[in-house]
Formats: sequence, structure tokens, C-alpha cells
Amino acid sequence: MKVQYFIFSLTALLIIAAVLLLHLPQCGNGLLEGSYPALVYEECDDGNNLGGDGCSPSCLIEFPEKIYVAPYLGNIDGGFDEDWFYFYGTLTDFYDGEGIPVGATTYPSSINITDKFAPYIKRMYESKYIELVQKGNTGLGEELVMDTLSYERQREIIEEGREVYVKSMAAILGINESHVKLPEAYNQPQGRFTIISLLTLQDLGFKIFFEMYLNEELGPVKSSESVDVLQYGVGMTVEGNPGRNTVFYQPRDVLKRIREFDREDLYMLHINNSRVVPIWVHHMDFESREKDNKLDHEKWVIYTYVMRRLNQEPNITIIAPSEIWELRH
Repeated sequence: MKVQYFIFSLTALLIIAAVLLLHLPQCGNGLLEGSYPALVYEECDDGNNLGGDGCSPSCLIEFPEKIYVAPYLGNIDGGFDEDWFYFYGTLTDFYDGEGIPVGATTYPSSINITDKFAPYIKRMYESKYIELVQKGNTGLGEELVMDTLSYERQREIIEEGREVYVKSMAAILGINESHVKLPEAYNQPQGRFTIISLLTLQDLGFKIFFEMYLNEELGPVKSSESVDVLQYGVGMTVEGNPGRNTVFYQPRDVLKRIREFDREDLYMLHINNSRVVPIWVHHMDFESREKDNKLDHEKWVIYTYVMRRLNQEPNITIIAPSEIWELRH
């Protein structure tokens, strides 16, 4: 009886394995198969098993030209529920562990030295791979309409944010304020950026403006001799906006958009004639739709897949905001 049961079980397993094999994606058949994180996932399938034609023999997207990718991590904010702060640590572990640079924006006024946020922002500040980017000061009130403010008022707001940042970080780090490294990149709330804003950053010594261009009525701003302006990029969310209810693109879609990204209507940055393409995500994009302060694992595995793939590509160089400026000047 035991022998018969064993033979029956083995036969059943072989049948199941055969069915699974029949349904596994077959690279080179011209059909784009697999939905990440499937066991086998095709980023492309051009109907052959040749390389050098945009799709590798293992059905991975090829990048024939050099591209600099600038990851953006939005709104590292001490005003969120402290039960979600652990995810800031998860993000830091990922970038540090993979050796992937990223520009992370933060509102200076949200850096509270007395709450549970302090250890997480300290880790980000001290990280070799995370570059903190100043985002206005409070992100509220006048900062939502910065484009309507005078040069003097914009400068006051940004300077106040810088002062708050320095005082808070000095207290958290236990160092003298003069030893706090100032953010070299700046991000404006709502992306409402004008030539007046550019002049303000220029006079305050910032090197790069790092924000998505969203306001058609304002028009794009061209870089100056001392400040690079970056106002475009590839987003992870289908909706193009941040939030826990957003849906992420499949990895293949994000990779393809990065490979093909070109904006003739905007001022794209280049390093040695190679395109600089940002990839945008916000920490709140990863929160579960169903449960507060819980990670959406599907979004997380999609994002980490994309970042690892980019980091492994010979023709992709992942770069932090200030590094863009340094390589261009």
C-alpha cells in the first residue's frame, strides 16, 4: 500500500510539474509573459534569443546607451504617524545594503529632536548613500504658492528652513552647528518653481533644484551657470501622484520608460552627452491600502527589483543629486 501511495504521489507531482512547465514563460516566443513577482518574469520578448537588439537572450531589457539615473525619495517627514517611522529604517537599510545613491527630500520643520523620528533622520544623514534634500521649510501656507512670492520672501523661507535644519541636526547628532553639512540640493513644495526661485537658490549657494515639473502655467526653468535645474523624470506610480492608494507600474514598464525617456519640451540635463533620468517614488506610496502603517509588499518588491536591475546594468550609473552637479561643472 505504501509503495502504491508513493508511486501515486510521485506521478501526481510529475503531472503538476509538467503543467507548470507548460505554462512558464518561454523566452524567445514573441509573447511578453509573466507578471512580477512571478517565478519567471520577462522584461521583453522580441521573438528571438539574440542579444544587442534591445532584448537580451534571457529576455531582459538592454540599455545600449549610457544613462545616469537619479533616484528621488520624497517627503521624509517627521509629521507622519510614528508607527510608520520604521519604514524609513527599511529604506535606509535597502539603499545602504545595495550601495544605491538616492536624494531624499525632507521638510526641516518636521525634524523634531524629541520624538521617535530623530534616530531615523540621523541614520539617513550619516548614510554614505542617502543625500538629504531641503524641501522648503514647513511645506504649508505660503510655501504652496512660492511662485507668487517676492525674491526677498522666498529667500527668507528657504533661509529659515536651512537654519531649522542646521539647529535640529546639530542637536540630533550632538555636534556644533558649524559642522552640520548643508543640503546642496533643494526641492520646492508643489514644484512651483520660477526664475525668481532659481536666483534665490543661486544666491544661497545651492547646486541643484531636484523636483518634478508639474505646473504648465509656470513653464520650465533653464539651468544657470551655478545651479542645475532638474524638472522631469520617470515615476513608479501609474497615477503620477504619491499616496498609499496608487498603483505601481510593472518593472518592465519602468525600465523601458527609462531607456526611452526623452523630453524635447523641457531642459534635460546631460553628463558628457548622456541623459540624466530621475526615477520618482515617495515613502507613503509603499503603505498598504488596507492597513495603516503596514508595508505593501507587492509595491516594495517591484521597486527593489527595478533599483537592483538598474544598479546591475553596465550602461546605467545611479547618481545622487549633488553628484550630477559635480560631473557637469
